[in-house]
Amino acid sequence: IQMGGRVAWAKGFGMADRERGIAASTDTSFHLASLTKPIAAVILLQLFESGILDLDAPITQFGISVENGDNIRVRHLLTHTSEGDPGEFFQYNGDRYSWLGQVIQFASGRPFCDLLEERLINKFGLIDTAPNPELPTGQNCVLDDSNLRELFISNMAQGYHPDGETALNEMLHFSPAAGLLSSALDMTQFLIRLDRDQLLRPETRQLMFTQVRTRSGQPLPYGLGWFIDTGFEFKVQWHYGLWNAHSSLILRIPDRQLAFVVLANTNRLNPNIRADGNIRHSEVAMAFINAFVLGDAVLPESYLD
Repeated sequence: IQMGGRVAWAKGFGMADRERGIAASTDTSFHLASLTKPIAAVILLQLFESGILDLDAPITQFGISVENGDNIRVRHLLTHTSEGDPGEFFQYNGDRYSWLGQVIQFASGRPFCDLLEERLINKFGLIDTAPNPELPTGQNCVLDDSNLRELFISNMAQGYHPDGETALNEMLHFSPAAGLLSSALDMTQFLIRLDRDQLLRPETRQLMFTQVRTRSGQPLPYGLGWFIDTGFEFKVQWHYGLWNAHSSLILRIPDRQLAFVVLANTNRLNPNIRADGNIRHSEVAMAFINAFVLGDAVLPESYLD
């Protein structure tokens, strides 16, 4: 839990690796799955801020060949509104979001992974954050060093199926849509740096957290890389990740200076989640909101395990 620009409470629960007898901790690295998307959005918006990327450029300009591509803009990929009549319909699509890697490569001349390493991981010392280290050597720009890879792998949470069986690591790809690993503390640092305007200018951050609208003005449930829920008296900015034996959740409540990060090595963190922007489908998110926003729960004095 982040409150007022600091880590207010953090704790690991259960086992990161049952077979090795390793307990989960606040710096255990978990598969983020689709929580990669908000991080990728920041990197892409940094290119927008620098003037080398136009969010309204057609995606064909970046070598992406798809039906109706001349009418699909970069912002349509960022907002999951590239299908049908571009900009008019929200359809969550991780495959299309992954095309932003090609946008980043063409605009900057460098792969997404290089920029991620330079502008986030190394700059802020996020040592528990990297693309999947079990990708073939040479495809993982952060962990090509074999010693570093082995060290990182030893800190990774092993995934488990609902029946308790050990899951294979099947997320053998990395793109702006998925494939990044991180810890609860690293993700909290990401949010803190975002709040301190160390990642984006305030006006760009506001743009990222603004609901996209159709031409007729109808609000859709996504901003630039984030779900936006306006069904409360306060705005909730959030995202989830879900893949095989891993799940994750992140949310910000800027009016209360609160943020919440949960990472799990099962797929049961978000059993009822839907890609429709309604955070009420997440029991974990609602437990936090009911306790710390709508209720009067108080954080314990000892906030780090």
